[in-house]
Amino acid sequence: MKENPDNEVVYFYLGFTHGGLGQYDEALNAYTNAIKYGKDNKELLPDVYFYRAGIYSAQRRYTESISDYTSAISYDKKMTGIL
Repeated sequence: MKENPDNEVVYFYLGFTHGGLGQYDEALNAYTNAIKYGKDNKELLPDVYFYRAGIYSAQRRYTESISDYTSAISYDKKMTGIL
């Protein structure tokens, strides 16, 4: 991360790792950075929103979760089959 601190892919996998470890606040921070730095990465954004929605859901933050699931679908209509 030191060489490329604004790499959205790194933040995505960092969020995925933190989420898997139950470190939800860290996961949310990483996913939010992935969105911030990857706003033009239309291939990655559906997955970032999808996984961040799952973290919000795990925290019982359902309004944010629904918003992120909606964003995921807006980037990739195939997400409707997953949800």
